[in-house]
Amino acid sequence: MKTQEQKRQEVVSYLAKTSKHLFVKENGEFFRIKEVDGKFKILANEIPVKDIDLDTYMRWYPQDPKQAIKRLLFFNNHKMKSIPMKVLKRLQQKDEIKVC
Repeated sequence: MKTQEQKRQEVVSYLAKTSKHLFVKENGEFFRIKEVDGKFKILANEIPVKDIDLDTYMRWYPQDPKQAIKRLLFFNNHKMKSIPMKVLKRLQQKDEIKVC
């Protein structure tokens, strides 16, 4: 069984990995996760819309906080696309896309 600290580290690793992608919804809106001063934020169209408070998720969902955060981010995600940030930056450098 994992300790709370191991679960917390798993969530932080998951969010760090997720922050390396831009997610595009079916309606054309996009969002991403960004780490700012050790805290993770959800940005929709580059506007901060929600802070992800790890302490709250650890308290409310002690068995599996990572799954709770996945549901927060990707509820009904079957029509969502993911673009790796490194690909997006490459396209921006070539002036092929204007996002972020």
